[in-house]
Amino acid sequence: GGATAARNGGSTTSPGGGGGAGFYSSNGSPFFQDCIFDLNIATVGPGGGLHAVGGGSVNLENCLFESNIAELHGGGFAISTEAEGNTNWTTFHENISYLGGGGVGVIDGLVKMINSNCTGNRTSISSGFGGGLLVVEGTGTVENSLFQTNEAYYGGAFAQLESGMITVADTSVCGNLGGHESGNVEYLGT
Repeated sequence: GGATAARNGGSTTSPGGGGGAGFYSSNGSPFFQDCIFDLNIATVGPGGGLHAVGGGSVNLENCLFESNIAELHGGGFAISTEAEGNTNWTTFHENISYLGGGGVGVIDGLVKMINSNCTGNRTSISSGFGGGLLVVEGTGTVENSLFQTNEAYYGGAFAQLESGMITVADTSVCGNLGGHESGNVEYLGT
């Protein structure tokens, strides 16, 4: 597995415990176009397919994240500690995160998902948050996208925690499964 093409790298390989089994970006601003991240496993840390941390902006265009696994957040794509992620025409399919954000997990960062799909992603059904997208103390914007058949105990499609905020527009949200009170959206905040 891994990216089939990348432009403007600016990143390093993952140090021990940093996650990002497919690609790890620390303060970098890589641009990926027409890439496939598949079958990557972050046994320690977030981001089975890709982990962006510590600032910088990762841009994804027409990429596929499929069958990646993360021990923490972001089975497909994890965004942490003031990093930013932008997806356009990108698909997150059948990724798994044990903590939250089976497709995409954001903790203290920002994600913009435009014309993107999150389908069949999941978290630990007994305690996970946000099968499609998890945002904790960060911001998520979703436009003209599809969130379908994702699974999590809290919020099958989306979960926002603490001071996290998710804005959704012109997006289909259907067939998601939540084990708690809500199948699609869960908000646990202050």
